[in-house]
Amino acid sequence: GGGGRRAGAVAERKVSVLRRAVAANPRNEAVAVELLRAQESLLEPEEVGSAWEEAIRGDPCSVMLRMESLAHASRHVASFSVSALREAAAAAAAASRRAFSAAAASSAATLTASA
Repeated sequence: GGGGRRAGAVAERKVSVLRRAVAANPRNEAVAVELLRAQESLLEPEEVGSAWEEAIRGDPCSVMLRMESLAHASRHVASFSVSALREAAAAAAAASRRAFSAAAASSAATLTASA
């Protein structure tokens, strides 16, 4: 009925607005995650998976993107293999370690510079 078309139009509008928001502020992880979530209702599962992978390639140290990617994978577990989930979890853990190490190094440098 008309409700499905209306919902589709609303989803398309939301994706359009979020794409502009990401273009205006590409480092905003929260907006990128919202865009990826919004696309889930419009794209085929393979396309959504590819969009998550592309987002992670664009910001490989983003813990938020990796964690949300894992959440997406768990919501769509039928389309992911156990090995793919393990690989994604390992990548998320590695990104967390890199982010922590970078933050620790930055803090150490700041303390050294102010001493």
